[in-house]
Amino acid sequence: MFRSHRFFTVVGFVFTLFLGMVMSAIWHGETGVVTTRWLAELLPFHGASIAAMPEPPDYYFTIGRFTVIPYLLIMLLWRRVVIAPQLKLWGSWVLIVAVIGDLTAYWLSAWTGVGSRAIGFWYLEVPSLLVLILGCFAWAIFQRIVHQKNDGLVLSLPMTFVFTAALQYLPYGFLLALLMSLAIHVHSNKCAFS
Repeated sequence: MFRSHRFFTVVGFVFTLFLGMVMSAIWHGETGVVTTRWLAELLPFHGASIAAMPEPPDYYFTIGRFTVIPYLLIMLLWRRVVIAPQLKLWGSWVLIVAVIGDLTAYWLSAWTGVGSRAIGFWYLEVPSLLVLILGCFAWAIFQRIVHQKNDGLVLSLPMTFVFTAALQYLPYGFLLALLMSLAIHVHSNKCAFS
């Protein structure tokens, strides 16, 4: 059972990385970062950046709807996180707000318009993910200082910078950092699988 969790975590991480690269390539076009520029040329709808468009094309939102999959994986990992129960509950609610923001930006905005995309993304999803990342990082620092215990959650903040810089695309820098740090935390705490 432990190996199947590890396998699905790796597959989910690779899927999220690929999806983040595709979304970044679509958003930035041929002017994107080196890590995604090559992919922009392979996509059937490659070309100029859509970042400056008043409203991105439909295919951007169609592909963006797959962001639900990384959130599901993060939720599954979050269920197995070994932290104080109050913090786990708090983190669950923050994660739910982030998912609501993502659903608003990619799904609900098809009916409610462009304004709800900004609200869902900038006012719900991004701040919630940032708060969750900072909370994970703070917990890991607390564990290190008080209990002299290393915790994979300490990677949440540094990996946010790494993945966001590599992709130059939100929320995937945040999602990849959470996936990595949660996976390391969960897989290093064998009691999480009992």
